[in-house]
Formats: sequence, C-alpha cells, structure tokens
Amino acid sequence: GLDYHPFPGMGYADKETQKTSFLLQIELAKKLQKPIVLHTREADEDTQKTMTENIPFDFPMDIHCYTASLDFAKWVLEKYPNAYFGFAGVVTFKNAKNVLDVVKVVPLDKILLETDAPFMAPIPFRGKPSHSGMIPWIAETIAKTKGVSLEEVLRQTTINAKKLFKI
Repeated sequence: GLDYHPFPGMGYADKETQKTSFLLQIELAKKLQKPIVLHTREADEDTQKTMTENIPFDFPMDIHCYTASLDFAKWVLEKYPNAYFGFAGVVTFKNAKNVLDVVKVVPLDKILLETDAPFMAPIPFRGKPSHSGMIPWIAETIAKTKGVSLEEVLRQTTINAKKLFKI
C-alpha cells in the first residue's frame, strides 16, 4: 500500500517507490488469487486511483489497520463488495474519533480485528508491544461503538476472517 506519513528522523519511502511496490504486490495477489492486504495512510487519493486502475471491483481485500478517511471508507464500501476493514488498537485512543466514525458506518460483516503488532497497542496497554491477546479490548470498543455485544463482534469478525482468507 501507500504510507505518506513521515516518521521523525526517518522520513518515508518516496512516493514513486511506494507506488511501484504497491503495483507489484497487487499483481502478485491477483496472480496467486490471494486477498490483497492493503495499507493506506495519508494517501487516500493515490490509493483510490491505484485501486480503481488496478484492482478488479470484486477482488477480495483487507484494508489493514484502517485510519483513512470516512469518505474513503464509503467509497470502498460502494465500489468493492469483497473489501474488509481491519481495525487495530487505534480505535481505543482518545483522539480516534475519525476511526470510530468509520466503525459506525462499516457493516459488522465487513470488519476484521487486528493488532498491527508490535504497534498500536490498545488502551490500557499503549506504549507496550501489541499482540493478539489484546484483541478483546479492540473488539469491546467496536461493540460499544456499534451498539452490539462483544460476543457478536467476536463471532462475526471470526466468520469474516475465515471467509476472506478461506480458512
């Protein structure tokens, strides 16, 4: 995918290198008939353009560690019926209103739970390495945001992962 967020002292890979790598990964996923695990950060416009030009609308994908805009999420929901949205510990952060707004509009049958390990540990573990044992905190926040039970979130997201990854 594309990540245009600069990291202090490190910068980021230049945009053309990222775009080239993204295209190669898309082609590999299509060739192997495997779902695309797509990352986008501060790159909605370029990601949307690349997707439109290179990913069939029915192709399965996980937009991993979702932090993109609500508009981008709505566009994906409209155009890509086999897309899922992976949410990590960021949903528990106090400044994550934009991500929670996305959680509200994404149907539960299109949500995946993830850690983005070792990054983005949920509250109350922020600052520690993230791991799969922290998934319940992410699921609980999603359940509260959507007004459903924790059990329903865990059940449906398990179904979603099995469907997407054919396991």
